[in-house]
Amino acid sequence: MKTPFALVALAVLLILPARAAKVDFSPFAGKYGSSYLFQLSGGGVPAAGDIDVRVKVPRNGAKATITFKGTVTSAGTPILVNGRLILTGNGRVKATSILMGLYGLGPTRRARFKGRRNAFNFTLVTRPDATFSDLPFHSTMRYTLRFKRDSFSLRGTGSINDAPVTVTVDIEGHR
Repeated sequence: MKTPFALVALAVLLILPARAAKVDFSPFAGKYGSSYLFQLSGGGVPAAGDIDVRVKVPRNGAKATITFKGTVTSAGTPILVNGRLILTGNGRVKATSILMGLYGLGPTRRARFKGRRNAFNFTLVTRPDATFSDLPFHSTMRYTLRFKRDSFSLRGTGSINDAPVTVTVDIEGHR
């Protein structure tokens, strides 16, 4: 009587899809001295400078909160960078700014990331109610976040207000 039950249980386990393992963000926790570069293709003055990046991870490693703070300059004008990116172990991404803190906060829609271990890909899209200087603002950015032993990089490309200009955000940091 136990043998048919065991065979049925084994068959069910083989048929069900395997669940993806949760991501452990614990190795990435810490402070990183980073460089920030914002650039438009086809011209424009880039915004560049050094910022502080902090990756906070709870003890269970199930979530990473990445904070970007600092000041970059564009044509001698200082611009504040203040943003937050949250990655959860179940593959969700939240961001307070589509450009990782440049030009203030810009609400984004909920997103999901793909990847495991140390490389993650995700696409951020602004919410319909997003504004910049009291004008409607729409942007889509595709990001790749990579962690190495003592460094990380966050690179993104996309567009703003469906213009033919490509926007690039490049953040690199070392502990």
